[in-house]
Amino acid sequence: MSLRVLALTLTLVSLVLAACTPSEAQLTRSELRQDPAASLVPPGAEALGVHSGDEYHMTIDGESYAYETSLYRTRSGASSVIAYYSERLRASGWQSPYDGARTTDETQVFGWCKGRMEFRLGIRDPRAPMNRKFFAGGYPTVFETMLAGRDTKVACPG
Repeated sequence: MSLRVLALTLTLVSLVLAACTPSEAQLTRSELRQDPAASLVPPGAEALGVHSGDEYHMTIDGESYAYETSLYRTRSGASSVIAYYSERLRASGWQSPYDGARTTDETQVFGWCKGRMEFRLGIRDPRAPMNRKFFAGGYPTVFETMLAGRDTKVACPG
């Protein structure tokens, strides 16, 4: 390989790596958990599980930020759950809710953002086969929360 080809190859590799590197430090899961939103749970809600990713990384699909997702069920109605999160998140500086993209097993989704974080609330659909077991025992509402890092180069929706 000639010196010119080697130099060109190294330049291209450097440009690709630079494009894959975030322009600002990204939050870790432990940093996300320091925000009061991480501990918000409506009274009477029963935790069903937690799933998380500890830090920012690049994937073949693009950027992936640190996050923590929790699944709950409650005997309260969905409107009470939505009001609970809306009131408390706004009171601690989160921007007004916006409609989020629903997954196939959700009926409603709301999102809030603050700085380098976003908070997502998804109300699960009792008719979705994968959700039925969570509604067993007379629970009318099953919901999922996610606290995650976000790209601050993109404005908060809403």
